[in-house]
Amino acid sequence: MTSPKTEKVRHLYYDHLQNEPPKPRGRQTIYDDTTVQGLLKGMHQNTKNVCVLADEGTGTLNQLVTPGMSALNSSWSGMPIKVERKTSESFTLSGQRMAFLLSIQPGPFQEYRDRKSDLAKAAGLWARTLVCGPLSTIGYRQISRDKKASSGPAQYFTRIRELIEKSFAYEGD
Repeated sequence: MTSPKTEKVRHLYYDHLQNEPPKPRGRQTIYDDTTVQGLLKGMHQNTKNVCVLADEGTGTLNQLVTPGMSALNSSWSGMPIKVERKTSESFTLSGQRMAFLLSIQPGPFQEYRDRKSDLAKAAGLWARTLVCGPLSTIGYRQISRDKKASSGPAQYFTRIRELIEKSFAYEGD
């Protein structure tokens, strides 16, 4: 037997629990050494606009791009990604943006292409990729002792900061 006051307090308590605010999202935008599952979970818990940077991109190609081609293609095509998990939270990502910047030495890149090029081509990786291979300047670099003042980097970083803030504002909508 409970009193009306106890019932009222219990009702107010349950109403309060139902109105719990969502957990704030983190602002991790750059990933380096990650798996497909880790990247998708990070996009769910943090910001949905991410960039995968890897100075040794061979590992990223082998561990992230090749096994995660389906999810990556969905993301690049603007399609929602449904992630179903048995032991953790399932979720759906929509409105996500994903970019990759992978630096790879010519030898390992050629080896990857020899092993996986047919799969990557069939899955559409090369159609969604801009591959750049600058000419080597080893032995041909000209060094100048003149220190030129440049506002280029400052302007660049100011613009990048504006775009990042705009991206976070877009996610808040």
